[in-house]
Amino acid sequence: MPIKITFDSFVNSYFDKEYNEPTIKNLKIIYEQIEVNQIFGSVYIMKILGCSERTSRNLISKLREMDVIVAISGKGKGMYRFKYDQE
Repeated sequence: MPIKITFDSFVNSYFDKEYNEPTIKNLKIIYEQIEVNQIFGSVYIMKILGCSERTSRNLISKLREMDVIVAISGKGKGMYRFKYDQE
């Protein structure tokens, strides 16, 4: 079974970015709430955080900048999963 990237790798991926504290908090919540192989999009992020669609899309953009998620094809536009530890 694949293993999601480690929390340390996740933290290191935003360490050099200049994200504010609320953004970092939200990114950590997303990391903790989403399982290995779980496919998610902006709607799921909105449910986890209780945020707007715009905030959700901005957070997904940040996850893409951090290079910790992979786009999934065949499940609809804007669907992702976390990278595996060995990816």
